[in-house]
Amino acid sequence: MWDAPAEADRWRRQAANDLEFARVASRERFCAQACLIARQAAEKALMAIRVGPRRVVELGVVEVAALDRRPPASAGTATTIRSENPCRR
Repeated sequence: MWDAPAEADRWRRQAANDLEFARVASRERFCAQACLIARQAAEKALMAIRVGPRRVVELGVVEVAALDRRPPASAGTATTIRSENPCRR
């Protein structure tokens, strides 16, 4: 029998693990790899929401977006936001 809450938790844990790896990759200046892994973390977090009847997963979009703190293109501002992300140019 398929256990939806357990499956959702498995996806959530893998998303959190991937995001932590993306942070390490970013810190070590493996920028392209950090972006790829961060995207995969976001996809896994969404899968956790999709498969489980659980509350919103602990890994949020804000955490994924924190890898790149530039304002969205729609913000219409040229203000530079300081970031400790070494991949940001």
